[in-house]
Amino acid sequence: MEYVEVKELGEQALDRKGKLLRWSGLVRASHNHIRLFDMLETWSEYDLQNTKCTGQYSALCIAAQDPVFNAAGLSPDASIRDAMNFFDIDQEQLHMFSCNCGGAIGPKEQASYIAELAG
Repeated sequence: MEYVEVKELGEQALDRKGKLLRWSGLVRASHNHIRLFDMLETWSEYDLQNTKCTGQYSALCIAAQDPVFNAAGLSPDASIRDAMNFFDIDQEQLHMFSCNCGGAIGPKEQASYIAELAG
């Protein structure tokens, strides 16, 4: 597993792997409880498009508030679908680290799942 300090990625152009590793670093660095979504696997496309990442302190919220990601095109008020598209992940991948159906999961575990997606 490759871990990258957030500051190492800086403001360089980010490919999918770079985005995921940066996001993983941001989540890993969080000292707060990160919110998990409820029954994410059952959410419709409408739900994904109309639920904003902001105001819930989820892993997606952390990403949407990052100035490097904002400069790369992820809006601070992105929908969950917008963020999924930005990171090129699908609902099943998001479900792995953002749903409460498997019980509690902390920032380090979430970060590990995100880093695994980077390959």
